[in-house]
Amino acid sequence: MSIEEHIERQNDYIWRISRAVENLRKLGEAKITYGQVKSRLDALNSSWNKFQENHEKISEIKFAAKGDQLDAIKRLSYFAKDHYGLCEEHFLSGEGVMLDLLESLKPAPAATAQAAAAPQDAPAGGSSKRLPRIELPTFAGSYSEWKPFHDLFSSMVRENSQLSEVEKLHYLKTSVTDEPLQLIKNISLTAKNFPRAWETLVSRYENKRLLTDSHLATLFAIPRVTKKSSSELKSLHSNTCEALGALELLDSPEK
Repeated sequence: MSIEEHIERQNDYIWRISRAVENLRKLGEAKITYGQVKSRLDALNSSWNKFQENHEKISEIKFAAKGDQLDAIKRLSYFAKDHYGLCEEHFLSGEGVMLDLLESLKPAPAATAQAAAAPQDAPAGGSSKRLPRIELPTFAGSYSEWKPFHDLFSSMVRENSQLSEVEKLHYLKTSVTDEPLQLIKNISLTAKNFPRAWETLVSRYENKRLLTDSHLATLFAIPRVTKKSSSELKSLHSNTCEALGALELLDSPEK
């Protein structure tokens, strides 16, 4: 198959992916059910995976070309106008919309990543109370915040058997900012890529020496008590215990 034929196939995938959300909305609000969104999300992911596979074939042809042939390939609209990036944006946007719809349509009492489970048994008085909503943690790259983020995200998302790997990766990408986001933002939203993205963050921030240095810096930065004040003493005690506790969790000899 020629590179032009491959690109023609890519244009078809771009068209399908770009219209996925619009076609879903054409059903009308009454017909947009959990099952409808789930099936269309699966189709969207399938089109994206095929697009990526075909892109690899196009790239192989490009890398094998030389001289005038290579120059001609680079001038093709597919490369000149970055059709891959365009399709990826359509996919990410469409998948985000569908994942949000799935979250809102998920049948109760199925647990979600951001909803706390309701108590199974009513108290003796006959009334029951729903636990408060728990928001997903966010992480901006501070080593001192890595451990809390790691543990909470693992509990709410990574170990949640009711979430697909694609959903987990979506939640991970929306839960990090700044440097952590830069590390994983180019990882495609596919099921096989969630472990890769998670390990990328773990390998970057699961650094015991840097974590220890961060907690020590926090400890040494605690303001001195300058006057006899119960509030200042309480603050000193609380901040010191928090920093030492973090060091103790790292099994640090400096604690």
